[in-house]
Amino acid sequence: MDINQFKQDFSKQYGNVKIEIACDVTNPFVGSHGAVYTFSKQKGATPQQQIELEKGMKQVAKCIDEELLNENSVIGYGAAGGIAGSFAKLLPHQVSLKRGIELVVELFQLKQKIETSDLIITGEGSFDYQTKHGKTVSIVQQLCQALHKPILILCGRTDVMNRDQLENTTILCLTDSFDERTSMQETKSCIEYYLNQFFAKKST
Repeated sequence: MDINQFKQDFSKQYGNVKIEIACDVTNPFVGSHGAVYTFSKQKGATPQQQIELEKGMKQVAKCIDEELLNENSVIGYGAAGGIAGSFAKLLPHQVSLKRGIELVVELFQLKQKIETSDLIITGEGSFDYQTKHGKTVSIVQQLCQALHKPILILCGRTDVMNRDQLENTTILCLTDSFDERTSMQETKSCIEYYLNQFFAKKST
């Protein structure tokens, strides 16, 4: 496919169309903090597969726009496996990247709902170093901290240390009490167990 021809054809047919891409992560397209090395391991990629995937991402970047190779490029280019950055560079005059969580916070008046709540419960499959890169849970946690509201985070696994010292934050990790198979295949019952334990302690 001729990239330049694609841009021209799209602009002719859809020149007045504006596209907003909602993306929560802040990672660049490539590099040590890029899409491959940040997210592919969680999806099951081996170290060797990561090397091959990164080569592919760099080849895509060279075909679309070499600015994608810049690890200090616009934040969010690595969202959704690089789809966000690809569209932003393919259609620069029509595509804009928006933080998905900010759209959700505004549309659902999340801040106001948190203000009138006694406890906020949220979750993440893996609550780890990736989470702080703009994922929904981290934004909800920040809102709760700013509003001095307690938050309960349910997750499959976590690398957070000193969890009991976090202010107004409780992290319940399924694999603390259940093996990985049970946590994956019987998630609902695992969560129910934890919630029963949590509220039982609160009521005493």
